[in-house]
Amino acid sequence: MRRSEAERSPPNLLLQSLQEIKMGLCSSKPSVAGSPVAGSPEHYLTHTTEQTTPSTPSSPEAPMSPSLHGLVALGSSGTRRDRFRQPTLQPHEVQQAAYQLGMRLSGRPIEDASDRQRLADATETVHETRLALHRGRGNVDSDLRLSNGRSATYSSLSYCLGENDENLLAGSALAAGAGNCDHNAAINARRHAVRMEDGGQMMNVRDYEQTHLYALYQPPSSAEAEESPVVLDSWGDGPAVLLRDSHWAETYGTSTNVIERFDKRDAIDALARTNAFRAEIEDPQTDLHANARDLETAFLANPAPGDIFSAMPVIAPELAQSTRQRLQEYSPRTRQALAADAARQAYGLDNAQPISPRTTAAILQDAERLDALGRPPLSW
Repeated sequence: MRRSEAERSPPNLLLQSLQEIKMGLCSSKPSVAGSPVAGSPEHYLTHTTEQTTPSTPSSPEAPMSPSLHGLVALGSSGTRRDRFRQPTLQPHEVQQAAYQLGMRLSGRPIEDASDRQRLADATETVHETRLALHRGRGNVDSDLRLSNGRSATYSSLSYCLGENDENLLAGSALAAGAGNCDHNAAINARRHAVRMEDGGQMMNVRDYEQTHLYALYQPPSSAEAEESPVVLDSWGDGPAVLLRDSHWAETYGTSTNVIERFDKRDAIDALARTNAFRAEIEDPQTDLHANARDLETAFLANPAPGDIFSAMPVIAPELAQSTRQRLQEYSPRTRQALAADAARQAYGLDNAQPISPRTTAAILQDAERLDALGRPPLSW
C-alpha cells in the first residue's frame, strides 16, 4: 500500500493535529457513577477462579499488541449455549442473571424466551468487545489509573489511524486494543452481526445530551421493536440490557440520532471491512503497519491528555436502587431460590438441575450492586 501524505508526516505533526481531536466522547454524572469499586478488576474476579490478574506495562517501549490472547476471531459465532450444560456462569453471565433478577423483583420480569436469548447473546458480544479492547478505555479514570495512562495513548493512536470512517475506527481500535465509547459502539454494532436475527436492525446511536455513543439492537418483529430493543454498551459497566432499563432510556429519541443502521447483511459486510483494516494494520509487510509503529513510538514519548470521566453504569440507577431494597424483603433462603431461578431463565438451564451455591451467591452479590458492576482485568 502506498503511503499518503498524512501517513508520511513526521510523528510530531501528527501528534499536534491529534490534540484537536476530541477524546472525551463519553460523560458521566458523579452522582450516579456507582461506588469506588465500580469497574474494578478485583470486583470482577470474585466470581471466577479462571481469571488472571491484570498485567502492568513494563516499559515505555511496550509494543502495540494485535493479539487478543486466544480469543475467537472477531465475527465468529458459537455463542448459542448448550441448554443442558453444567450450570457454571462466567462473571458477565452472572451480571446478566443479576439484571434479570432485578427486573423480576421490580415487577417487570423478562418473560419472553426470545428476549432472554437476545440479552444473553448481546451480553456475550459486549464481553468479547471488552476483552478485545484489553488495554482499556482512553477516557475513564479507573482504566487510566490501572494502565498508567496507556489506555489513552492507544485510544489516541486508533483515532489517528481510523478517524472519520466507522469501519476504520473499529478496526484501528481492535488493532490498538483500546478505545472510547465511539470505538466500543462501532465494534459492538459489527461484532453482533453473527448473532442478529433475519429482519433485525443494528444501530449506532449518538446521544448528544449524554455526550455518548452506544450500539442498539432492534428485534425483527414490529411488535417487539418498541418494547425490546437491546443496548450494547461495552464502554459502560454492566451487561446488555433492554433500552427501557438502561441509563440512556430517558434521552433516547429526544437527544439522539442514529449514525449507522444495519440489517444483518450490511452488518456482516461492515464487519468484514473492519476486519480487513485491522488485518492491514497488523500485517508487518504493510506501510500502514510501519506507520502505526511510528505513531505508537511518538505517542508513548509524548502522551496527549484528553477528557477524563468516571465509570458509568449501563443499568439505570433507579433499577439498581429498587433491586437493593427489594432484596432486603426476602429471607436468605428465598433470595437464593430467586437467584437460582434467574440463572436458569437467563441462560435456559434445565429446571431440574441445581445451581451451585457459589453461582447463586455471585448473582445476589451483583444484584446488590447493579450500578457498580465489574469488568475484565486489563492486559498488556
